[in-house]
Amino acid sequence: MILYIGTSDPESKDALAGKRVLILVEPYAGQEGICLGRSHDGLRWAISPDYSNDVLNLIFEKEFGILIDSLPDKRLFSS
Repeated sequence: MILYIGTSDPESKDALAGKRVLILVEPYAGQEGICLGRSHDGLRWAISPDYSNDVLNLIFEKEFGILIDSLPDKRLFSS
C-alpha cells in the first residue's frame, strides 16, 4: 500500500467518500479505515476505522491520507 496525501479535487463534496484511508492521529494512528464522506461542518471528513464502530471527524492531509493499492511490477520478478 502507498499513502497518498493530496487529491485532484479535495473540495468536491464527496471526492474522498468510499476511499481507503490511513489514520495519522491517536488513538487510531497507523490503522486503516474508510472515508464516509464530508462531516456535517463541511471542513472535515467522516472516517470509520476498521474493526470499530467509531466515526472520526478528521482533516485530510493532516490527520489522514488516502491509501492506494500498489501492485509490484511483474517484470521485476520475471526470469
